[in-house]
Amino acid sequence: MIKKFVIIVTFMLLGTSYSSAFPTQGDLIYDTCKSGKQVAERVYLKDELLTMPGNFLAAKKGIYCAGYIMAAEDDLREKGIICLPPHSSKASINAVIDYFEKHPELQKENARVAVDAAIKAKFPCP
Repeated sequence: MIKKFVIIVTFMLLGTSYSSAFPTQGDLIYDTCKSGKQVAERVYLKDELLTMPGNFLAAKKGIYCAGYIMAAEDDLREKGIICLPPHSSKASINAVIDYFEKHPELQKENARVAVDAAIKAKFPCP
């Protein structure tokens, strides 16, 4: 339920349609997640209300990052590719940032390729 809320709020804040909401280059997701990390880490927490910090731009970036990562998690989990523990989004956000830092060449590629690879490496099924 919270994931759907975050995704809806993300689209409302950004004013974009579903088809144009996701960036095609990894550098946008990397920059967005890195600069909005503190907010993104709070977005998904169980029973915690989303609170906006004083910096509204950081809040928007954090919400966008969390929504993007959660959507990728949901897609990979539904396909049976990954096995997520509860409250995995914080670890996923950190994994994506670390993956882009270890593979900077992917920042010029499709963001979903690197995000999927980072999440798969972090949460493989046994």
